[in-house]
Amino acid sequence: MFSSPEREQDFGFMMDELEKSIRSHKTERCMLFTHHDCGAYGWFKRFNNDVEEELKFYKEEHQAIQKNILARFPNLKVETFFIDLTGVIKTS
Repeated sequence: MFSSPEREQDFGFMMDELEKSIRSHKTERCMLFTHHDCGAYGWFKRFNNDVEEELKFYKEEHQAIQKNILARFPNLKVETFFIDLTGVIKTS
């Protein structure tokens, strides 16, 4: 969970891995995905089985991680997506 890591060092590790990719492979684009009914976030029941509430939560998570990534890598194109039962929704 990039946007809400369980431990502070997890976020640092993921950012370091992104930096390695940029440095080693000249990465210009980062695509991040979350999905419906994710156990790491407490399943769909966390959102009272409300699809709008779930999507709103993930959009906020996506905005937060996008902001954090761009603060460190301002030239990186960061795109975020949510996958639900109907398909893929671009959230950024």
